[in-house]
Amino acid sequence: MRYTCSTAGQLAAEVVHELNTPLGAMMIAVELAIGSLQNNPEKAFQRLDKAVQAIQQMQHVLVGLTDLAWQQAP
Repeated sequence: MRYTCSTAGQLAAEVVHELNTPLGAMMIAVELAIGSLQNNPEKAFQRLDKAVQAIQQMQHVLVGLTDLAWQQAP
């Protein structure tokens, strides 16, 4: 199947959104964890766990894209 430029652009925009959202969550979680590391290690752990969840979400998106690419391969 061939993609038009419009379809490729839409796909790119969706991929950017799907990856940018967890990246933003990771950045916030890590920054907050750094800020609370000395005073509240348990809170820092919780925030780092949120970052791990966001990474797992990104991995899920990438696996889906890889599967899609393999389905589209000639």
